[in-house]
Amino acid sequence: MALLGAVMALTMFSGCLQVDSLITVKKDGSGTIQETISFGAQAYGMMKMSQAQEGAEDPLADFDEESLKEQASKYGEGIEFVGVEKVEKDGGLVITATYKFDDITKVSYSPGTMMDTEEELAVEEEDKASFGFDDGVLTVTLPEPDSADLGFGDEEASDEEMAMMAPMLAGMKMTARIEAEGGIAETNATYQDGDEVVLLSFIMDEILTNEGGISALKKIEGAEGREAIAKTVSEIKGLKMETKEKVTIEIK
Repeated sequence: MALLGAVMALTMFSGCLQVDSLITVKKDGSGTIQETISFGAQAYGMMKMSQAQEGAEDPLADFDEESLKEQASKYGEGIEFVGVEKVEKDGGLVITATYKFDDITKVSYSPGTMMDTEEELAVEEEDKASFGFDDGVLTVTLPEPDSADLGFGDEEASDEEMAMMAPMLAGMKMTARIEAEGGIAETNATYQDGDEVVLLSFIMDEILTNEGGISALKKIEGAEGREAIAKTVSEIKGLKMETKEKVTIEIK
């Protein structure tokens, strides 16, 4: 699953863009997918200015109800659109889309699918997570990570050029989580937070505190294989990424 590839899509925006993806699974294998995208005041202000221009395309058109309904099939077979909520907050805009499923094994998943509105951003099926479910035990299968897809920015960019990018990326955040409704009895996940397993946590403001700032992310490009990538990720503050091939979650 091209987790950081999804983060790369966020660089199209500036002004504190945050994306959160949450899959909630019940004891019977049904559940919901909730994706939330938050535009900061700067980005939202630019969008509103664009909307006001005569003849301009609506930059928020991809997040209207009809468009989000059409996205349902990208989450897997039999996924149903439940609804979308839009809330203005602190001068910005928070959009939350909710989908539901009866069988988690029919879901194919990549975080940030809500933003998958352009062909060049589309994630191939083989790069998505798949799920198994048996007697209350969820098995998440993650594809082999490719270090070539996990770097951030142009690999030829100098540290100085990377540093120049930092101000416009401040506040950027992406998280992908799986929640066990009723709690987790046992899991082999690398990152557990209460009733949740964290597949990805990318917090730019923390990443910028690493030695070399944003350039710390370039370390990933030289790592090969799950163990090497896991070790490199563990050395970067502000970044968590599950690298195990199979993660099991026993639901209480």
